[in-house]
Amino acid sequence: MKQPITVVIACKEASPSSASGLASGIERGLSFADEVLIAELDANVNAKSPAIDDERVRIVPHEPIRNDDFLNWSISKASHQWVLLLDSDERLSCQLADEIELVLSRGAAHDAYTISRETFVNGTRLEAFTANRSRKIRLFRKDLAFCTQTASAKTIEIESGRIGKLSNKIRRDPDWRFERALETITSDAAKNADQWNTLGRKASTIKLLIAPMAHFAIQYFWRGSIFDGAAGVRYSWQVAFQHFCAHAYLHDLQREPESVESMGEIDPATVDLLDPTFRRAA
Repeated sequence: MKQPITVVIACKEASPSSASGLASGIERGLSFADEVLIAELDANVNAKSPAIDDERVRIVPHEPIRNDDFLNWSISKASHQWVLLLDSDERLSCQLADEIELVLSRGAAHDAYTISRETFVNGTRLEAFTANRSRKIRLFRKDLAFCTQTASAKTIEIESGRIGKLSNKIRRDPDWRFERALETITSDAAKNADQWNTLGRKASTIKLLIAPMAHFAIQYFWRGSIFDGAAGVRYSWQVAFQHFCAHAYLHDLQREPESVESMGEIDPATVDLLDPTFRRAA
């Protein structure tokens, strides 16, 4: 007998790709799930679809909060013990939906399952292994799960440690507009800098210079973005720029503010060298 499941779609902001992905996620989720929960749906996301009228679809808006708190809150709203967690720009294949249904019908042997994902840009699959080989827990029992956040990466932790894996993948179609990329870069860089500062890492001119170049080289050559053409060059520079921003933010956080008292009083003789307006005021 199949165990009931809730598909939780975490929706943080509106974009053309998230709108189409959301509609697809709802429809595909309803093909096998007992509930589809849309967490923090942006009012500007056009998710108009016949599936949205299904009584199994619930929309639970929430005020913006820290990402891991938001995800834990979203998971807690699920009506069923088994949860499949998706982002708004992610889509389920028929094969993955069938595999999940089969696992839950047979009686799950584990308390959570990792799932890989494939990333596509304008319909082209990225070859860099960071885009396609990372495995994360996405299917799990909610009573044993807790989400933690490290910089821009979220991790689901399972209390029992009984974790299996599924063979099919989630498809991700991110919003590739550069203005959206800049928003994400600066936001994630600020989070990185805050964490580094809390951990006691010191700002360094050398790191500000070397770290971006090193991360570009790692992403482009070692992690395989070299095989993704212009998209790979662009993504590698975005990775490098994010690290530059993080070190710049850290430098600002640790810079000693200039004391107003240390400036002293203005010397009238100095005022005479300035604009006539200041001389009249003096």
